[in-house]
Amino acid sequence: MMKFLKILSVILLTGILFSACQKDYDIIDGAATGTLKEDASGDCMPVTINGIYTVNTNVGAGNFVDIQVNIDNIGTYDISTDTVNGYFFHAAASVAITGLNTIRLQASGKPIITGTDIFRVKFSGTVCELNVSVGAGGGGPGGPAAVFTLRAATTGAACTGAAQSGAYNQGLATGSSNTVTVFADVTTAGTYTATTTLVNGVSFSGSGTLAIGTNQPIVLTANGGIPAAAGTFNYPLTAGTSTCSFNVIYGAALPQATITPNCATVTVNGTYQAGTAMTSMNTILVPVTVTTPGTYLITTATQNGVSFSGSGVVTAGSTSIILTASATTPTAAGTFTYPLTINGSSSCSVSVTYTAAPPPATDFFQATLSGVFTTFNNNAEATFFNAPVQDDLLVGGDGVSPTDFGFDIDKSSSGGTVTTGTYDNTLAGQIGGGYILSVSYTDPSNAFWAPASVFSGTPDPFTIQITTISGGRVKGTFSGTIRDNAGTGTNTKTVTGGTFDVPLN
Repeated sequence: MMKFLKILSVILLTGILFSACQKDYDIIDGAATGTLKEDASGDCMPVTINGIYTVNTNVGAGNFVDIQVNIDNIGTYDISTDTVNGYFFHAAASVAITGLNTIRLQASGKPIITGTDIFRVKFSGTVCELNVSVGAGGGGPGGPAAVFTLRAATTGAACTGAAQSGAYNQGLATGSSNTVTVFADVTTAGTYTATTTLVNGVSFSGSGTLAIGTNQPIVLTANGGIPAAAGTFNYPLTAGTSTCSFNVIYGAALPQATITPNCATVTVNGTYQAGTAMTSMNTILVPVTVTTPGTYLITTATQNGVSFSGSGVVTAGSTSIILTASATTPTAAGTFTYPLTINGSSSCSVSVTYTAAPPPATDFFQATLSGVFTTFNNNAEATFFNAPVQDDLLVGGDGVSPTDFGFDIDKSSSGGTVTTGTYDNTLAGQIGGGYILSVSYTDPSNAFWAPASVFSGTPDPFTIQITTISGGRVKGTFSGTIRDNAGTGTNTKTVTGGTFDVPLN
């Protein structure tokens, strides 16, 4: 049991990773093919970097990137970028329309260090790159603000090179595929927000991070509004202290499409489990026959707390339409029926089966080590080393021998008690907190890993959060960096998403 812990009782922990394992993303068991849209330098173009990315802050639903793909053959895809600096981007859904499509990749993980991270995106034999800037926090919501100037002849004049993407027609609801790309010259990397006024029932906005450089793209996404009229409309844009404007051309209203769906052969994508929130990965791919081309709006009633919808434009012939789940949480297990309403008329129904929520997991100690999820659940436990005095807490578990992972929070020298709270591998934190923090990992080759000590001059950041010590159990989270040769080597591993719920012996 936890054979490693007391060996490191005077070594202090923490971790940062400059980049993690390469986990290329590509189509998996799907028929969708096409090419990524990129510029001459190989950067994904245009690309929306949405959300704020901050050191030691988990990304959320607002952190995503939108890339442009020219689709040759429709089908399904499961896409993940490589993992860099503790986080990555992923999408799994279906694409049902050939030509230019916007694919949204959702972020997961937690950035470890500041800087600009370069992610490689591969699709159907083509590759492009995207850059994401990570801030240190403390300079505003998510980090310091970027310093930049929108590209225009003069302040407030037409945005140089502005380009719209997506279908724009009177009466046709806008969505994530409706974007306008503008450009900026950036002198200081950081975060940004950009917004327009509401014009013709539609506004545009974007937020994220910018890297230093000229002609850096800022992608603005429509708000979902419905254009009130056809014609050309001017949108004043404000981003930071800079302004410019761009035109959006709206076509005439299109007729409503006549669509016959085939509900018997739908494809339900994503995971459906009671208590687990729906995401953009939860979709229904509906084969349809279009006899009259035009616009469509397909909705369902809310069943089990979830509804589905989709809108757009279709041409005559056979195709498939994607319906996306609402961002809500199903309440129960079972099979639920969703009648479709197409352009206001009732149609056939599709069924979605939700599995039961798993029972609460206990007796686990687990984390992702440089992109590889790893469990140490065998003999996972906690103990007060000097029991019954609560001044030296050991937590950890053995994996498949000889691997193990664990940590030790020792307050015996200060006469304190280990309680719930945050313990980190900083000299100020440990001196102020009166504890010695030790972390260790023994890999399958029996090599010994630990964070660089706070006494090394350049300690690795590592944080442990004890959330519960009660009812005979200890629960919490941990993340950081460990390195070989007991914390003195040059090889590192990033520890992200660490969680534990173990009995206290």
